Amino acid sequence: MSYDPRAYILLKDNLDPAQPTAPDDPFYVDTEQARGEFSFRDIYMQLGMNPDSLELIEPARNQCLLFTGHVGCGKSSELLRLKSKLHDPMRYYVIHFDIRDVVDENNCQYVDLLLASAQILFGTMEKEGITIDAIYLKRLQQWWHWAPTVLSTIDRCLQRL
Repeated sequence: MSYDPRAYILLKDNLDPAQPTAPDDPFYVDTEQARGEFSFRDIYMQLGMNPDSLELIEPARNQCLLFTGHVGCGKSSELLRLKSKLHDPMRYYVIHFDIRDVVDENNCQYVDLLLASAQILFGTMEKEGITIDAIYLKRLQQWWHWAPTVLSTIDRCLQRL
């Protein structure tokens, strides 16, 4: 078999390991069986779901799930797969975003992550036409009175009520 440098260049130019593979992408490879003890069934149970039917039995409270691994090993691809199973009106409201697109990862504090996440959450809900009871939005306004970007999003939600 001979080496074709054009094939390598074509592959290199069209493959971006920083971009996650969607679950319905033909290049997605399910590697769950090769992970040893890890199983999505365990995650579903931790989130209060029946792992067979994916029915939400009781919403999980205060869960923290950590996905770790080296760059390009598939963490984001697996999170997208998990989102596709969880994002359902009868289960969870899931928003996927890359925090590096929102904050400067070299100069950020925890509050930056919190505010950026809130901004993405409210912006996404606004785009999807999801409304939040005004009393909760007013409490957030009081809490984040010093965060103009979050306030402007909350204000737009309040104006629609």
